Amino acid sequence: MNRETRFGRRQMSKMISEVIGNGNIKSKVKARIVYSELENAPLYVIMARPLNDREFGRKELHLHCLVARSMFKDRTKIIGIGSEHYEKGKGYSLDLIYMDMPDLTENQIKEAEDIKNELMIFKSPSTTSLKPNGETL
Repeated sequence: MNRETRFGRRQMSKMISEVIGNGNIKSKVKARIVYSELENAPLYVIMARPLNDREFGRKELHLHCLVARSMFKDRTKIIGIGSEHYEKGKGYSLDLIYMDMPDLTENQIKEAEDIKNELMIFKSPSTTSLKPNGETL
């Protein structure tokens, strides 16, 4: 994230808050792919998960990152951020995943496609583009 501009980091913070929530309103978006238009920038996957099963949430975040990598062929680095929807007084945990996958094998591409179709992960993804000037698309 240090490659992002000041505006890009501000927009990233907003995207995380929109997915995870701020304690007042729960987001309707379970996961979002955020990509920067900066050269060699990573792909970000932000995901909200249930509070009651953290291990399942970590595995699900990993699957989201794998599917996102297969969808964006030009991005080799993926940063996954997962947490529960924030609820005041309940606390929350944060999971981070870093993947560096310069090449995808045919088996990984097929696995990602199967995950996408069977588990409906990023079947109709919510994506956001971060522009260097802070605008989002």
